[in-house]
Amino acid sequence: MSRGKLIAIEGIDGSGKTTIAKKLVHRLIEMNIDAHYTTEPTSSSIGRIIREDIILADRRPSPILEALLFAADRIWHVENVIAPAILSGVWIVCDRYVHSSIAYQGARGASTDWIREINRFILKPDWAFYIDVDPETGLRRKGVIESVTFENIAYLRKVREIYLYLVNAGELIYVDGMKAPDVIVEDIISILKSSI
Repeated sequence: MSRGKLIAIEGIDGSGKTTIAKKLVHRLIEMNIDAHYTTEPTSSSIGRIIREDIILADRRPSPILEALLFAADRIWHVENVIAPAILSGVWIVCDRYVHSSIAYQGARGASTDWIREINRFILKPDWAFYIDVDPETGLRRKGVIESVTFENIAYLRKVREIYLYLVNAGELIYVDGMKAPDVIVEDIISILKSSI
């Protein structure tokens, strides 16, 4: 049995990454590849703390604590979901992975080198794609009123800058998020085919 693959899909809020990740799984299955969708934060107890106490409650801790929680959840994710699936030949499409921590907590002031260090025990993705849209487009897609979210736009601009830096550093593969999701998926498939 051949080893599975890990594909990470990254992007700012409203980039369409979740839709694209799920469509990519369906497309891979059509190609007779056993593929599964997963996301971060996970459904683990750590992931639930992130979702319920931080995201839903809108009470963000320091970027250091936030990065540590995400790293712990990610290690749980790798040990309990991703690594076993890959070893059994499954292709995992992960909606957010380590580059989300680098971009999001990095934009809040945490050292990106330190974020990498606390994530050094995870599996490296075989491919990591960044779906690019500007923050205004992302928030509009989510139905958020821009005038109320000036600080969110400023923050998401910093997040996007880090993502684009990671693209230029060769860590992420750039994808134009303004294209239709089905077109984006086919663009990704063409990259995967050329690398297999």
